[in-house]
Amino acid sequence: MAIEQKLGISIDVEELKEKHESGIEGQEIRFEANVTKKAVELYMDENMKDKDVDIYVNDELLMSARTGKDAVIKISKKHKIGKFLSDSFDAGEKVKLVI
Repeated sequence: MAIEQKLGISIDVEELKEKHESGIEGQEIRFEANVTKKAVELYMDENMKDKDVDIYVNDELLMSARTGKDAVIKISKKHKIGKFLSDSFDAGEKVKLVI
């Protein structure tokens, strides 16, 4: 709980599932990214509300997140993951979302 309070986010811990030979399990979904001064915003179709999504950069799992009620994942650039994701978009690296 101390980590959650320090980061200002909720954390759920789940068992890691086995992956297919490709290293990625699930269906890739379409999204649009918007990188602002403060955050990285990932916009998905409306049917993706309240879904668990894995974020990959160059086929490496970066993080798992839950979409909000507006089907958006917003990651602050103050955090290392948000900064890394922003840099990945700037460098033209392959970013994909998988459900």
